[in-house]
Amino acid sequence: MKKHILLFTVFFHTLMIFAQEEKPTEYPNFTGKTLAEIEKDKNWYVLEKATGDLNKDGKDDVVIVIESKEDFIEIRCADCPTSLSKARIVLVFLCMNDTYKVHTQNNVFIPRSDEGGMSAMIAPDLSIAANQLTIAQQYTRSDVRYVFELQEDQFMIIFSESNSVHAASGDTEICAFDFTKNEIVITKGNIANEEELGNEEEEGIKEKTTIIKFDKKPKSLSEFGIMYEWEIAEYRYL
Repeated sequence: MKKHILLFTVFFHTLMIFAQEEKPTEYPNFTGKTLAEIEKDKNWYVLEKATGDLNKDGKDDVVIVIESKEDFIEIRCADCPTSLSKARIVLVFLCMNDTYKVHTQNNVFIPRSDEGGMSAMIAPDLSIAANQLTIAQQYTRSDVRYVFELQEDQFMIIFSESNSVHAASGDTEICAFDFTKNEIVITKGNIANEEELGNEEEEGIKEKTTIIKFDKKPKSLSEFGIMYEWEIAEYRYL
């Protein structure tokens, strides 16, 4: 009897430990913290960084992507299993009284290093120009960029563009999502279009452009989920 009780106790504790391990790791809340505090945080390191004026006050602001030094337990989508990965968080700092403080935080938008498919150890690219923030991601045969602008104290998506090329056929597709016009401009072609054609027989390959209207309202950076989760129109995701 004692043996059975002992076995049951061990089994129960094992289940409890497994259940605890499967619970997603809680992300820290960095809102209001300074850039200096984040850069000194022993649990994170700065993966990417960009500087430039985002709120039109003539002062440089800062955007960084930080990566955790330890693995996080994460569920990256509704149908995804629990996984272990280095978490990545994008933080936007506005310069206030000569101090950089976190204005916007997103814990899930930036792809993890192992989410690049055939591309190993992917990393995002950040840039600031004309008071707009661009977050871009390069894959093996495709890339995507998202452009955000500060509107009523929120960094709203105003434009996005994805580019892809088919490995076998060389067919290309460019999708430009314009939230100022509520339309997607889809341009399909072939990589041969980008080369100088040496004979008239190849000149039959032409680009085709399609425009799709949509009624989705822009999201703020803090509202975005993982990339390619938001359906803008049928089969068109950001």
